[in-house]
Amino acid sequence: MNKEDTQRMTKLISIAAVSGGGKTTLTKQLLESLPCSAAIYFDEIEFEKAPENLTKWVDEGGDLREWGMQPLIDQIEKVLNQEDAPSYLILDYPFSYLHNEVAKYIHYSIYIDTPLDIAMARRVLRDQQCRETVSIMNELQYYLTDSRRAYLHMENTVKPSADCVLDGTKDPESLVADVLSHTKTKASFK
Repeated sequence: MNKEDTQRMTKLISIAAVSGGGKTTLTKQLLESLPCSAAIYFDEIEFEKAPENLTKWVDEGGDLREWGMQPLIDQIEKVLNQEDAPSYLILDYPFSYLHNEVAKYIHYSIYIDTPLDIAMARRVLRDQQCRETVSIMNELQYYLTDSRRAYLHMENTVKPSADCVLDGTKDPESLVADVLSHTKTKASFK
């Protein structure tokens, strides 16, 4: 089987959301629900070229060319070129179709539309469990003064580019059912 045949057989589903929006939870649930699937997690990749300060990056226009996505592309191609490539590759990835080099691989993009207060609460619960109260207060203050702009940027740029927008207040099982339903109706995904 040649490379093109393998890549056509493996369907890549991109899952985007703001931090705390449910990308990783949905990705893990889809791994359990989709036969012969694999996942790549954006947050686990070491990028040689990436903005140091995301809020500053957003304030300066959020140019995705400032991200050197080659390490991510290398991982995608490694999975796609396996002799026993999976039927589905789920990409826990914040940018949907917006980065041209990565977009070439995506068959279906999902955006989880999670209200910002819920996403922030999830983030604090996830990241601040063993921290002092002052650390939690600092995180919340930083959100109000700076990082909220990055969250809003995602809603204004990534969300409109997705094939499907899901309600981030739903439980993970309902979101999986929604994904399976939406992907069945997209002709290019079949």
